[in-house]
Amino acid sequence: LTALEKSGPVILENNSEYQKAALNFTQRRNIATVRLLTSRVSVVSFKKKKELAALSGADVVDMEAFWIYQAAKNLSTPFISFKVVSDNADKTAPFLVKRNKKRLNKVLGEAVFNFIAGI
Repeated sequence: LTALEKSGPVILENNSEYQKAALNFTQRRNIATVRLLTSRVSVVSFKKKKELAALSGADVVDMEAFWIYQAAKNLSTPFISFKVVSDNADKTAPFLVKRNKKRLNKVLGEAVFNFIAGI
């Protein structure tokens, strides 16, 4: 699981080949590694995300990837998800997402393109 600084792509995978490629990709581009916790239930409270992060040791908490990851795992299908950390789950989240939308799309698009081109 990786992140470009704290606001870049986070990679969630269930395939060791993808994991190796993701680690090589991030090392070549000097992208920092972080731990991601994905939840099967909605976690929208900043306080709850902080609690989950503290309990799990995660740097990032998300809800979006869990069910897709679970479906791929149940089907024995390789899976990789690129995440862009766009907010702090507080009252500023909608503002930050709106303000940074173009930049976040660019960062994610470039990361996915470069990763696919490299595998």
